Amino acid sequence: MKGSTATLVLLYALFVQPALQAATPIGEALKKSLVSVRAKSASGHSTVEMTVRNLTQEPLTVDVLGAMLIPRRHGVQRLGVPRIAQDNGTTYATLEPGKTATYVMPSFCLDQPRNSPTSGTFFTLAPNPVRRQTKRIFRFWNSNRHLSQSDVQSAVWSGGLEKLKKIANKTPTGILPPFNPPNEKLMIAEGITFWLGGDGQLRVVQDPANRDRDKIVARGISGIVKTDKGLVAASIRGDKKYNLRYYDGTNWRDLGVLPFLPTQAGRLPDKSLAFLNDRFFSANNRSVRTFSAPVRKAVFGRNGDLPFAVVIDRTGKVRHLGVGSRTESAPFAVYKDAVATDRLTAYLAGREISWHVDGQPNRKVRMGQDVKQLAAAGDVLVAVTTDRSCWRVDANGPHRYGKLPQRAVSWALDPDYEVIRVLMPEGRMASVPVNGTPK
Repeated sequence: MKGSTATLVLLYALFVQPALQAATPIGEALKKSLVSVRAKSASGHSTVEMTVRNLTQEPLTVDVLGAMLIPRRHGVQRLGVPRIAQDNGTTYATLEPGKTATYVMPSFCLDQPRNSPTSGTFFTLAPNPVRRQTKRIFRFWNSNRHLSQSDVQSAVWSGGLEKLKKIANKTPTGILPPFNPPNEKLMIAEGITFWLGGDGQLRVVQDPANRDRDKIVARGISGIVKTDKGLVAASIRGDKKYNLRYYDGTNWRDLGVLPFLPTQAGRLPDKSLAFLNDRFFSANNRSVRTFSAPVRKAVFGRNGDLPFAVVIDRTGKVRHLGVGSRTESAPFAVYKDAVATDRLTAYLAGREISWHVDGQPNRKVRMGQDVKQLAAAGDVLVAVTTDRSCWRVDANGPHRYGKLPQRAVSWALDPDYEVIRVLMPEGRMASVPVNGTPK
């Protein structure tokens, strides 16, 4: 028995252990003509597409940790690669003899002052890796994937691994996906805070009633829009049309198919839903109407002056949409924004906000700064100015309650708790109360 054990140990030392350590740095493999490599930017400096071909007659494992890509165009940033794929921490891949594989990898800018590459910019793999400190940062991120890519990028530029470790210790894991693409969205419906990540997963990140955090409720979602009674999620089909599903906080219900991705939704007088994006409008999914000018904002309401919907195009002109295809012109000023609930309607023109609650006479207030965005829920009206200050607007004027954090990714008004919920790049949730004593 002892002899057989010794033999197994010897076999492991001779064959298995070397195989586990056989991953060749991809730059070294290129230098030895073991592989051919093509690379191009898939999204600026943050994502690359790399195609690798095994030129040998044996299976070959390559390690991309710290691979450096040199642009073929002058004046463009070099890129560093931390791992083989975005959704895991693996840095190596095995290719069969003569086979080719393509990988989409996260990447980082190595030259801050230079221009970011455009999508499709081609790169050449350098035989030497990135500098040692950058490689350490990449290795740390691969083990702490809840960190945002923007924080890692800052560490690459500054060489600040210790600062990145401090952020990692403060950042809750598992609340959000590790990436923050531009299409991520925070939304509050039926008292539940939803988060649509760039990976298409719709998550409940905070549900006061059920105490849920990071609960995935749907996958493959292209966009979400809020209605007065819930949330509608759209997912693309193979024919480039979109399936719509309605979520009331508990159950999903199919609504049908649209030929466009809706960015806004509202309830019509007959209680059915209508959907818009910047060019198209559809009521009850029966017909689609095309706007002559791109739409910036549309608001729905059940107040007397909103018979169907109010649409603001990108020139700032406002018009009322009547039932069917009829359009009613509205003698309004040029508006930047508008919001409506079943109790409140508000318009923004320049720095002036006009609004009314429950059909009462219009009130007006002029803000001291430019307003970036209005939000309303129930009878609560909030304005966020360009300096990120949060103001609650009522009959006594605007009242300042604080500021959105500098690096806020997205925010939404939660009327039940009278707070603005804020989502940060690290996946943290912050709050700005809009009640109590103004600041």
